[in-house]
Amino acid sequence: MKGSQTVYSRTAQLATQDYGTPVASLTVGTTTLTTIPLAWSVTSLGLGNTGAEVWLDYGTSAAYGQSVKLKTITGADSGSYTLADLPGETTYHFRLRVVATPSGKVGTSAAASGSTKPVGNPVVSATLGAVAQYTATFSYNLSALGEGAVSAAL
Repeated sequence: MKGSQTVYSRTAQLATQDYGTPVASLTVGTTTLTTIPLAWSVTSLGLGNTGAEVWLDYGTSAAYGQSVKLKTITGADSGSYTLADLPGETTYHFRLRVVATPSGKVGTSAAASGSTKPVGNPVVSATLGAVAQYTATFSYNLSALGEGAVSAAL
């Protein structure tokens, strides 16, 4: 064998970005007969992500069933949203869902729930006056219709 040859070899590995998961929270405010106010916050998009879509998932069961896009963000952000025109005395379940770009990773808030208030009962006071064979005197006072009521009949 003439001369010796030394062979050198080197293997290079390319690291891919390990994107982080967005971090979000959701708070239910004071409800009314027909509205449920919500406050949301995204504190991190996750390492390497440059933006995200913020979604509210909600429904009358923990399976949610409905979603509304709240905002497209490019950094930590917060806001509020009010569900309106809801039926009284109904419980709703919520979560905030944040879909990061470019990773596509999804972060969700803890589940939350809130209930619209029940429809109130009218407040009526009545007084029976003089009673005769075929007549009676009756007086009444309707002091409140109750929350959500629009009319009352006696």
